[in-house]
Amino acid sequence: MKPLYLLLLTTLALPSAADLYKWTDENGKVHFSDKQPGNAAAKVIPKPEPLRTGTGGSAQSADDVARIAAEKREQQQADTDNAQSRQRSCANARESYQYWLDRKPFTINQQNGRKEFYSEPRHDRRLREAKEYMQRKCKDK
Repeated sequence: MKPLYLLLLTTLALPSAADLYKWTDENGKVHFSDKQPGNAAAKVIPKPEPLRTGTGGSAQSADDVARIAAEKREQQQADTDNAQSRQRSCANARESYQYWLDRKPFTINQQNGRKEFYSEPRHDRRLREAKEYMQRKCKDK
């Protein structure tokens, strides 16, 4: 009885291990089957492995796969946005530093249109602050 039972189990397991075949007929129609066609050259398509999670090893559902893919896309977009934001911050910091390098000892007051003169220490402090800010914003992360 045991040999017959084992033979039955082995026979039932064989079709699940079979490859898939893909071929195109003379009319250009694509066919898929688990049996190789006799009259056409068929390409063997191996069966895909089920997706596994990192924790329990069980197969993931299509919803889980879609959710993980969406999370990955969101993270990539956030990384891109962060990189662009850092580039803009660096460019602004460089512009500010260049402004203080080129700065004359006076500025025009935007409210009353008059010249306001800066003392050397005040200008040097602003230049130093702009340089430090640029170095913080433009360092590679």
